[in-house]
Amino acid sequence: EPVLALGDGWRWLRLTSEAALDYEGRRMRHCAGEGGYDRFRTQIFSLRDPANQPHCTVEFDPERARVQQARGRTNVDVPDRYMDHLAVLVEHLRPKRMNARLTEFAIAESGDILRVSRAADWAAGTRIRHHLVLTNRGDVSVLPEGLHVNGAMILANCALDRLPRNLTVCQAIAGLSLSPVTMLPDGLTVGALNLEDSLVKGLAPGTRVLGEMNMIHSLVHDLPPGLSVGKFLILDGDALGPLPDDLAVAGRPCAGRVPTRLPGGLVVIGDVTGADVLFDGQERVTIYGNLNFARWPHPELPRRLTVTGNLDLSRTDLPAASLDTRVDVAGDLILTDTPLPRLPDGWRVAGNVIR
Repeated sequence: EPVLALGDGWRWLRLTSEAALDYEGRRMRHCAGEGGYDRFRTQIFSLRDPANQPHCTVEFDPERARVQQARGRTNVDVPDRYMDHLAVLVEHLRPKRMNARLTEFAIAESGDILRVSRAADWAAGTRIRHHLVLTNRGDVSVLPEGLHVNGAMILANCALDRLPRNLTVCQAIAGLSLSPVTMLPDGLTVGALNLEDSLVKGLAPGTRVLGEMNMIHSLVHDLPPGLSVGKFLILDGDALGPLPDDLAVAGRPCAGRVPTRLPGGLVVIGDVTGADVLFDGQERVTIYGNLNFARWPHPELPRRLTVTGNLDLSRTDLPAASLDTRVDVAGDLILTDTPLPRLPDGWRVAGNVIR
């Protein structure tokens, strides 16, 4: 079924028969044929040249308004020479979501289809509906100021070495450890920020992290004034300088409850669960907040653990090695349904021991 004429004999067709799907699969050497799509739960489009030979196949789910996939011959990603033709089809379909492998396209909140290779021409304050995937893109060097991304921004192996001012990423900036970015911009707001093994050396004053922030194995040695972290902050106490006086974590100022100079080893500011922090290989861990291991079958504790809030080990089965660790709890120790006959010698609890 003809859908779009592209000029010079090129066109997009929608495949509406089993025979058409089989032809597409044979010519393109992928799975469009052989019955895989014969129930037509999704729509299959084919880019054809003047000789009726296919060059690109697109699967679209009209019920979810999602481009499921777009493939070239032998299931490779669509070659760049067909991107203009693919853009015409995508703009015609007006999808609400795109397969993450289609990194050439982003969907604006307005529903407009944006070409990522032309990001330098996007208007200031552009708002992206879902994720912005820049993985393996060497053609993106500039993003507009005030860019707002409702999903995640993925930077792995991207040539972009500078993020725009007043950037907002509601989920996470991912792939920083595989990007050339060395400084984070003024006005940054991000859902989660992982600086582990990245090249980032500095953060701008007033940076806002809405969830968790991980700085283990980070090159950042000084936190900026006005930093706000919404959930918890993971630090390497040996590598970090004094904390700024106005640092706030989980809505609480750190001044007075966290020392300006941190102790050595892994340090967490804020309430965490065992799923949030890996203690493997850590000799010394300090938690400024509560630590919850409830219902973990075999929690591994560091050789020295300090918790300024409560430590919840209820319904856990502590390994024998954990009983030889040194544990200091400033709040309560919760041992409900825990097979500990007595408190180990190296454990000190300032609050209550709840069994």
